Amino acid sequence: MRYALILTPVLLVASATCLVEAGETGGVVLSDRGEPRAEILVGQTASVPERFAADELQEYLEKISGARLPVRATGAGTGSQTAVVLGTMESDLMRTAGVEDPGNLPEDSFLIRTVGEGRLILAGTNPRAVLYAVYTLLEEFLGVGWAQFPVNGRDFDPADEVVPRRPTVRIGPIDRTWQPRLAYRADQVWYLRGVRGPGVSAKERIMPALDLMAKNRLNTVQFQQFPMPDDYTRDPEYDQEVWPEVEKRGFDLEVGHHDFYRLLKPTKELFDEHPEYFALVDGQRVRKARGLAFCLSNPAVARLMAEHGITFLDHHPEVRYLDLWPEDNKAECECEACKRMGRGQGSTWPNSSSAYYLRFVNRVAQQVRREHPDISVVYLAYLNYKAPPPDLRPDPGVVVSFCNYFRCYTHPVGPVEACMKNSRLFGWMRDWQRSGSPVIVYAYYYGLSGYLHFPYPILAWIDDELRFYEGLSLNEEAPLLGVKATGGIIGPAQHALNGYAFARMAWDRDLTGTEVLDTYCTRYF
Repeated sequence: MRYALILTPVLLVASATCLVEAGETGGVVLSDRGEPRAEILVGQTASVPERFAADELQEYLEKISGARLPVRATGAGTGSQTAVVLGTMESDLMRTAGVEDPGNLPEDSFLIRTVGEGRLILAGTNPRAVLYAVYTLLEEFLGVGWAQFPVNGRDFDPADEVVPRRPTVRIGPIDRTWQPRLAYRADQVWYLRGVRGPGVSAKERIMPALDLMAKNRLNTVQFQQFPMPDDYTRDPEYDQEVWPEVEKRGFDLEVGHHDFYRLLKPTKELFDEHPEYFALVDGQRVRKARGLAFCLSNPAVARLMAEHGITFLDHHPEVRYLDLWPEDNKAECECEACKRMGRGQGSTWPNSSSAYYLRFVNRVAQQVRREHPDISVVYLAYLNYKAPPPDLRPDPGVVVSFCNYFRCYTHPVGPVEACMKNSRLFGWMRDWQRSGSPVIVYAYYYGLSGYLHFPYPILAWIDDELRFYEGLSLNEEAPLLGVKATGGIIGPAQHALNGYAFARMAWDRDLTGTEVLDTYCTRYF
């Protein structure tokens, strides 16, 4: 159950005083001594995230002031009554409210603006940006905050929040625009295990993470262990409990992980009928080998993978990224055809099978994108396929997920000359960009301790990395899309701070690790 940490008047005095003094010379009064003084307007054709944004604003204003502002759908953003107007910048509601679509803002940007003493405008470039505007209003101007605050030995719980109490809420004057630091800001969520383990409903497993992700402005969720029935149809529990929560937060959806086996379904029956689909290991075809352990040189394997992927996407049109990741080891088919295709032929260990794996991903992507042209198929730059092959490029629609698993945390990323290990690692990442592929960084922000789960805050290195990645993202021909944190915004208590810091700094380029730590600790303690 969600709980609120109620800040004392002493902690709130500085921010509250500033708001009152600014409000006395203008702005919009939303509540007065616990009574509503405004309504919340959304468009009549508002999307699911826009309507959810209105509901969230209504809920938190009631928590803060005791006043429950009515929500009304309308086609006009004008009128005599004081109102908070929510919508996308190109909507009819915003046009009637006098908001012009600037046209050149990146995705997920938004503005907050007071107009006179009667209108508070929250407008986004897309529906989820409207939700971001609500959360930013609550956080930056009303003192609400969200992070995982482990107490009494708790490792996991729904989004913990700090909510001040103020019966009179006056906003403004404000006229500001926010833009994201990175286009892709993701976290990884284990679908079957979630943050509460097995034996509970999907919503209970997953909701704590989704809630914190949206409130801290992440925009993509990667579901590991996503339900894939044998016929790839939709799972009823997903439809009823999880998808509605993803949809109303406007997340982009990435599905997969080390899922070669789950997409190919290597049943005993398939092995009995087509042993040539499976890896040759020590002179024998084997069904249970892992890694890239199918015969990737066999065109039928690429065709089967594509057919299953297409069927899955036919039933899940909401998916934007389909991960085509091998299992988590270096096993590969040893047949001569696979060797000629590039297996083990790279000049160095991290490049030894990149061409082999990339040729297969390209073949599958070509087939999948004929049916689903908007999908991105994701290649995993990891283990012995980390560095790009010198004579092969990713096909259009292939995105490279680059693992920084082997980075050195003793030294900063840049200048990379300061550390040979980082120089080599991030040199490969830039080589992928030069190959023409958009890149996603798969970052391990649980710290050096890895799976041992020792406390290891690495805020300075996260800050350093994101500044480095932001510079690379300026390459328009092959952009660095952004970063996915594997540590998680919600997870083992020791790593909650790292996940929180990543989310905050992936959104706001002006934040530093020190500032994130100050905010987190102020709210926590």
